[in-house]
Amino acid sequence: MPNLSQSSIKNLNYDVLQEIFYHCLPDYPLENFHTRTHSMQMVLCQICSFWRSVALTTPKLWSHLCYILGYTLAPMEVPDSLPPTLVFRTKQIEYLQWWNKNRGSIPPFLAISMKIIYYEPAQYSSDASSWVDGGSDAVASVIKYFTSAQYLETDKTFWDVIHCIMGREDQIMFPNVCSLVQMSMKDPLFLDVSRIGSEDVARDIFPSIRHLSLESGRGSIRYTASLSFPSHWSILTHVSFNIDASVGFWCRFIRYVPTLQSAYLVSFDSSDFTVPVEYTQSHLTTLFMESRNFSLQPSLLFSRLHLPALQELTLSFSTFAWYDNEKMELFTILKSTPNISMLSLRNGCPNFADPLGSIEPLWKYAPLLVHLLLDVSDGMIGEI
Repeated sequence: MPNLSQSSIKNLNYDVLQEIFYHCLPDYPLENFHTRTHSMQMVLCQICSFWRSVALTTPKLWSHLCYILGYTLAPMEVPDSLPPTLVFRTKQIEYLQWWNKNRGSIPPFLAISMKIIYYEPAQYSSDASSWVDGGSDAVASVIKYFTSAQYLETDKTFWDVIHCIMGREDQIMFPNVCSLVQMSMKDPLFLDVSRIGSEDVARDIFPSIRHLSLESGRGSIRYTASLSFPSHWSILTHVSFNIDASVGFWCRFIRYVPTLQSAYLVSFDSSDFTVPVEYTQSHLTTLFMESRNFSLQPSLLFSRLHLPALQELTLSFSTFAWYDNEKMELFTILKSTPNISMLSLRNGCPNFADPLGSIEPLWKYAPLLVHLLLDVSDGMIGEI
């Protein structure tokens, strides 16, 4: 900054300085920077020490730098009630060291999110130790700061790093985390959904969690038949699971979590489906269920599972096993969901549009239904 103008600018109101800094940023979305965040090390903050202090106290800047994984199949949305989110993409230990040096200037009300990028085996042969060498103090400071986070996005590497620095005997808690995204995109290990990394989530690591997303691009998060649901999962309100689990598991899960409001459930397993016990879940309003290698007869599921509050339902299976009267199968779903307003049936669904003709016959069972989307078996779309 030229000395001639420096003193005059410093006399401006701090709110004005923040607006100047914000409006001097590039016109194109700052989210585009996310692929270079690890190398530029917040280049916008390197102009000079004065502008760095302005940048680090401008919440709108950090809000725009935030990015949530683009390759997540069902990304867990950050709740609107959360403040601007500062996301760290920590691919270089030098960036952690930089952040540790400057973090005192970061507003404490920011929610913190972290995604540790998984290294390919050739680059990541030394396991978590490559993160710790020469930078343990910086990483430890980040982890300590994370205990106040409200939204946390991690993969297994994150927990390995924690153990390398703090030791496996130390108990770490995230008392304020209400949204957790656990990724296993390239991890060759099979992780039980009852565990986060090496930690059993039944322990009180996340006592305030309400939103939980378990994502596995290769089906490497595996449900085991012996799984007992962690006790505090019973207070979840929103879940997104893309894991190696069965439809039977989802039925038990919905029954186990009475507070559930929305669920995005994808499974790769065709086993373990028995007719569920009769159950009413009174809070679920949005449900998406997909199985990629399983044929489902809807009446087996919805004749026993009653969802009186459900408003949006999407079922997507490799094929639907419709029996005898297709209209009665559809009515079975609607009788279980009397307040439904949107129903979408995908993959292998018969074309109801012709026999029904209009949506009027369905109003007897679902008077609020206004949108019915049928992805019929011949590839055509039937919509009423």
